[in-house]
Formats: sequence, C-alpha cells, structure tokens
Amino acid sequence: MGSRLFDGVSPQVIAELVALMKPQRVRKGTLLCKQGEVGDQTWFLLSGTADVLLETGGGGARRLGTLGPG
Repeated sequence: MGSRLFDGVSPQVIAELVALMKPQRVRKGTLLCKQGEVGDQTWFLLSGTADVLLETGGGGARRLGTLGPG
C-alpha cells in the first residue's frame, strides 16, 4: 500500500477489513463528503484524483489539495 495508515496492523486484520470493503466507481465531479457533515464512510482511491475543498462562503470554495491513489 502507498499509505502508512495500516502500519502495525496484522495481515489477518487487513484481510478482514478488505473483505468488508465495497468497490465503487464515481463520476468526475461527484461530491464524496461535505465540510461540516459527520462522515459515515472511508474512501480509498485506487485510481484518479479527489480535490479537497474549503468552503469560503457565498458559494465559493478554495482547493486545499488534491489526493491520489493510496
């Protein structure tokens, strides 16, 4: 994996987590979560990118960064 998120987690536990995951394709521009909302999912990017935006008021947003696979 390209992330250190699971460092120290046993292979058995990782296999159990992977078995619970459900791959999902999303179209470009799809909102995955919104600032201020309580999340109920975790997203792992296998391909493509996702922008992290900060709402600035008046309907505007500033991009804080772009995430990629891993």
